[in-house]
Amino acid sequence: MIFSVVFSVIFGAALLIFNLKENKPKWLVALYAILYTVFMLSVLSNFERNTGITLAANALGAYFLITVFWNKYVGRATLYRKKSITKPLIISIIITVPLAALAIYSAMHPEL
Repeated sequence: MIFSVVFSVIFGAALLIFNLKENKPKWLVALYAILYTVFMLSVLSNFERNTGITLAANALGAYFLITVFWNKYVGRATLYRKKSITKPLIISIIITVPLAALAIYSAMHPEL
């Protein structure tokens, strides 16, 4: 949930995919994450840049990841086995920081 809210639904979906054993749900989760991200980008582009709206949109996407995909394919009764978040965190930061820097740079230089 936290990865989806802070980084994006794509990162939360990636973590969920790693927990799935069957291939069909993996494709469904990936497809959902891509379609949701594209849809939210098109919706959010109509608003002024606002971190709160983005976090709320990410939280909504994460909510559906949990309630639809986690509950159906992993199960509510499945006990969570704590794993290190170091590797996913590093990958998320490596991807997110350049994209955020590019967004900030393009906002500061709209003529490009």
